[in-house]
This record gives sequence, structure tokens and C-alpha cells, in this order.
Amino acid sequence: MKASPAKGAFADPQSLVASPSLAAALTAQFEKSCLQVDQRLAQFKLIFLDSYLFPDSQVASAEGLAARKIYPGVLPTPMQILDHTFGAGLDFLLSWKLWLQARQANPLIAPLNYFAICAQPLALEDLKRVHQHWPHLNALSLQLQDQYPHAMKGFYQLDFDGVKLTVVQAEAEQALAQVQGDFDVCLGKLRGWLIERITGL
Repeated sequence: MKASPAKGAFADPQSLVASPSLAAALTAQFEKSCLQVDQRLAQFKLIFLDSYLFPDSQVASAEGLAARKIYPGVLPTPMQILDHTFGAGLDFLLSWKLWLQARQANPLIAPLNYFAICAQPLALEDLKRVHQHWPHLNALSLQLQDQYPHAMKGFYQLDFDGVKLTVVQAEAEQALAQVQGDFDVCLGKLRGWLIERITGL
């Protein structure tokens, strides 16, 4: 897997693979039942992705509308998501699933760009073990596994026919220092960082 040519390489390439003990802890953390994954998918759809990918929906929540106002203005093309912690890729897989559903309704839907930071990536075998707990995401997780990069510090760009995943394997502070562009959705801890970036506070 080549580092993305769109980004500069880090000056100190090194292996970042999670240690066996950390991998076991992360694996336990990421193991979720199908019901829990379905609940997360519903949360994604209700909070913000529904507002972007399904604009005619009647179930947009107040929180979802607030999320849209994080970066005011017209939604750019393609849609941009910034994810602070890639983990085993659950949020990416769910975003991808929602995007595919939206494309069925509208074949002309804009592409999806998903930018994820991963400070301690799982080894491929650990990733596969976690993905076994999400059988209804199997078709997508297998595609992710096929392109999953080695746990080396750097930028990696993966393409999935309309969905582009850029994984930055580095400490969050180093990765954010090189982030450019505007994002429509900001997951987790990065929400506060994005607001600071926009407002200059």
C-alpha cells in the first residue's frame, strides 16, 4: 500500500502497530453485537448523515441540524467527513453503508471523502477478528480488508467506487497539523477542534 501522493510523507516513518495487549483491549472494545451496530447506524443517520445524504427526510433531529451548522454555507462536493479515531473502521463502514443507500435513491449523489486518523492501528488479523462480529457489514468490511494498509506511519488513500478513505496513521496532533480543507461532519473529539478552526477562538 503506497502512501497517498496527495499528502507529504512524515519525516520519521515507523511501525505503529498496536502491541498484543493493546490490540486485545482494542479488540474487546470494538467487538459489538449486531444490535449495537444497528443502534450506531440509526444514531449516525439521525444525528447528521441523514441531513446530508437524505435531505428530504422528515426525521432530522435538532442535533442533526446543529451539526449541519458547524460549517455554514453550501454543502461542498464531495461530502467530507473527519474522524478522530479510526479504530476498526466501524464509523467508516456505517457512513459508507448509508452513502450506498443514498446512491440507490439518487445515482447522481456526490462522492464521499472520509478522512480518518489512526494513532495505533490494528494489525490486519486483529481487524478481521473484530469484523467477524459485524456480519451484516461483511460485504464492505471485506473490501476494506483488501486495501487495509500496513501499520506504518503515513498517509494512505483507499478508493471504493465513489467513496474515498484517507487514513492518516500518526499521532492526532501530528496528523491534524497537516489537515487541509473544510469538513461537513466532524466525529468525536474533533468537533471542538473544528469549531475552533472555523471561529478562530
